Amino acid sequence: MTAEFRVDVETALRGAQVDTGEMVHCLGCTAQLFEGRPVTVIARTRTGGWDVEAVFCAQCAPDELAGVERRDSEGIALAEAELATVTRRQQVWLSLVLVDVLGWIEPRR
Repeated sequence: MTAEFRVDVETALRGAQVDTGEMVHCLGCTAQLFEGRPVTVIARTRTGGWDVEAVFCAQCAPDELAGVERRDSEGIALAEAELATVTRRQQVWLSLVLVDVLGWIEPRR
């Protein structure tokens, strides 16, 4: 992955919605993860944005994308980030900030 492309993926993932509410569970150990906690996520590209499909705490975080099922026309990113709470019109959700991409799988064409 080129440095320029990595920055593009990091920029695109910044602000991606993780889940509704003020907390999400680690997929590995079910620990509760709140705003400010470092996390590792697996996210897929989709039309108009990203789907964050897995969130891990620091202890459970995978270090590569091996074994992640690929789907046609979707890129897959493994990234470290912090969680931030977003509130708008009485709705609350968690999003990603301070994103650092660790791995990337190009979409199949």
